[in-house]
Amino acid sequence: MEYERISLVLKRFSFEAKMEEAQRYSNKIMSPSGLIEANLLRGKWLPWELNTYALFSIFTINEYNNQNFLNTYGKKRFSEIMTSIRGSQHGEKPKSYSSSNFLRDFLIVVGLTQFILQENKYMKYYRYSYFFNFSNDFVDMKTEFFGKFNQNYEDFLQLSNIVNLFYPEGNSLQSILNEDFHNLIYKEFSQVIKFLELNRQEFIDLQRKLINKPEHYVTSYNYLYTYPFILHQEKRYFPLPHTLTEAVTTSLLTRLTAGNNDLRSKFGKYVLESYLTHIVSLGSFFEECIEEYPYNFKRNQKRTVDLMLRKQDLALLIECKSIVPQRGLRNLNEGDIERTILRLSENMIQLYGNATMKFGKEYHPFDERKTFELSDTFGIVIMLEDSFIRREEIYKKVAQELDLDIDQYNHLCSNFKFISLYELERIIFEDWDLFELLGKNKVNPQAWFDFTLIPVEIRKEGLNTHLKSFIDELNRELTNFVDVLHKEGIIKS
Repeated sequence: MEYERISLVLKRFSFEAKMEEAQRYSNKIMSPSGLIEANLLRGKWLPWELNTYALFSIFTINEYNNQNFLNTYGKKRFSEIMTSIRGSQHGEKPKSYSSSNFLRDFLIVVGLTQFILQENKYMKYYRYSYFFNFSNDFVDMKTEFFGKFNQNYEDFLQLSNIVNLFYPEGNSLQSILNEDFHNLIYKEFSQVIKFLELNRQEFIDLQRKLINKPEHYVTSYNYLYTYPFILHQEKRYFPLPHTLTEAVTTSLLTRLTAGNNDLRSKFGKYVLESYLTHIVSLGSFFEECIEEYPYNFKRNQKRTVDLMLRKQDLALLIECKSIVPQRGLRNLNEGDIERTILRLSENMIQLYGNATMKFGKEYHPFDERKTFELSDTFGIVIMLEDSFIRREEIYKKVAQELDLDIDQYNHLCSNFKFISLYELERIIFEDWDLFELLGKNKVNPQAWFDFTLIPVEIRKEGLNTHLKSFIDELNRELTNFVDVLHKEGIIKS
């Protein structure tokens, strides 16, 4: 089936049938920790393919045949639609795009549509639970959150955790996922869901602001990751349960700070920096950890970097930035790509300059007033979310702006890194030694521009006890919901 014909074919099927089919296959790729493992995704319709199918289904209005996908004809048509979607994606762009930037564009598209979805949801829950419950003398995120959504964050978290535990195909409670179960979810969490739903036309109008051609459905930001529940003809649908984790984490932060520059600034300055210190403090790979502080130099008051770590004769300087991908990146907007490269290069210029000209010269943060060799000093810019811009392009921009020679450029690439906040969380919660990872990356030029410091071929099974305790507490909150399931007769005693 040609990609252009998908909408014509979908008109023959009822909206209910299209939404139920999306949910059925979404359940197949879910696990309690998020998505099923990458190796288990093989042979299944992938989340970014189901996202595209769901957009087609919602956009294709005026259904006329009221068919479903349960018979042989329907199953065949669904398979043809999904095969067409699979053949259209992963870096293919309108002909107006330049093929010279294929690798750059490919990595952006794959990163934003795939990598973020494969993150461990418990780590994201932990992060956003900290964010939305943070309070100090300058900002009260819990009050801000309640003022915006009229609920505590824990209510959103509980809904998402229930969905991730009950909806995955193959779990022992799969048989209870009937209309009564869905209605109970809608009843028990009605005050939460009303902030996570749109009627069909409202959704179409909102999504149209980002895309106006079917060829962009695959790569564009999909508003089901903000509003996963769709209302149509007085009935609520939940087409892609796997989108709910993003809807109650990253999307809620975007919505909370949208149009509020003051709150956005306070979030970056107080909340994010506090979380950085907190999450690093859970690790055991350093001997000293010093937070940002002011200092005087030549009668000028200055500030250090956000966080400084020491392990023996090695030093690590960290700057954490509330950087998130601009939505135009997904459609490979050249202006957004260039602005992202410029912003990231400016962040690295700031950190590199601090590490090479101020640290150990203007200020000495550690107990022993010692001087660190430049080759033993590392730097990391941590992004709230990765934009998956090729690291090499950013480093070249930095080198150009600073007029670095070849030795200085190699030192920049070997000792200074960009990683996402999730990467740092994985390092902490999976008990990696960050200094060891940096040291191995430093002596391997082929890995200098990788998105991750963690060896792909090595997987750690255990989790930090702090995260385990958080998960246990989160799952204990399910007790009340299970009691309601028994009371309503949905789970038989």
